[in-house]
Amino acid sequence: MLRFMGFGAFAAVLCWPVAAATLSGALGSADAVVLGNVATLTDNITGASFTINVETVLKGSVSSTAIQVAHPWHYPGGLALAGPISPSTFAVSLHGIWFLRRTATSAWDLIPRSGIGGDPYQLFWSTPAALPAAYAPAFGASLLDTLMLQAAADVEAAAINPQDIRGIIDTYPPAPASPVVQTILARWVAVPAPGFREVGVACMLETGAPGAITQLAQLGPSISAQWASMIATALEQFFRDTTPSSVTQLVQYASASTTAAAMRKAAVRALAAIHTKEALPFLASLLSGSDPYEQGRAYMAWEPSRMDARPRRPGTWYRWAISVSRTRASSKQPTRLPTSLSEASLQPVIRCWPSGLLSGRTGGR
Repeated sequence: MLRFMGFGAFAAVLCWPVAAATLSGALGSADAVVLGNVATLTDNITGASFTINVETVLKGSVSSTAIQVAHPWHYPGGLALAGPISPSTFAVSLHGIWFLRRTATSAWDLIPRSGIGGDPYQLFWSTPAALPAAYAPAFGASLLDTLMLQAAADVEAAAINPQDIRGIIDTYPPAPASPVVQTILARWVAVPAPGFREVGVACMLETGAPGAITQLAQLGPSISAQWASMIATALEQFFRDTTPSSVTQLVQYASASTTAAAMRKAAVRALAAIHTKEALPFLASLLSGSDPYEQGRAYMAWEPSRMDARPRRPGTWYRWAISVSRTRASSKQPTRLPTSLSEASLQPVIRCWPSGLLSGRTGGR
């Protein structure tokens, strides 16, 4: 629902989200970035115009402390509303970070935080009146790090939508969690407001932040249905931390009797994709299990095609891979290993497997 409802009929119908910007993307694309406030806004249904009273210039240069902005509304699916109508001016109180773009005219345009047409609160990244100590940037912090901390502090203070953190910490292309992102997520998992901890854990899994599996285990066996799918997807599709201690923790989590079935399934797929020495005993134990999905993932993890992608170094694993390849060829089973494989028979392979060494394929299958 829109936070500002004084913009007439279009505000009542345009309340679904479309493509949103990331903070890092907006910073990279903006010609200028300022901290400032807006007191009045004029709207004619096709666009809005207003003046930003600049407090601080964070990037680029502006010629005045009062910047004129004219921004066309972009509606979902390219929807075009009849207009313009007679402009209406409203009193507003908008304070935060504005990402500006130069235009051919004297007025600036901007990069909105979200693509929701008609909502002035989606035009900028709001900041808290006072920055909590937990979000204070370190000396010499980059502009992006500083803006991330300020924006994250505001989302926490609002305590409305924890998912807003994604637009703050996401980068393109995706990157491992930076120290600042780790700081933000460590704070997120401690916020008592509904959903913040669950979103924080999902983001830790997606970015490979230290302690992700510890936080996942601490959520316990009963993760709210509202967040369970999001967390399972983050674990299954994105978590690829090959640190031995992390992999061992994930094996323990997958093996626990209290782990929900959906989370165990996600953990099995993650371990099959991680495919390091620490994961192999657990994967081998699945070969003799009764779950077809788990057996399939375990077979794929032991495929010679994955092993052949490894550097060829001395050890029984390479001789074993050649043997399995011949067995598969003779039995005309191109996509499955012999069903007689067991954890015990794979121990020679596991013992010589280089610790922490990934196969050539890092994604899930």
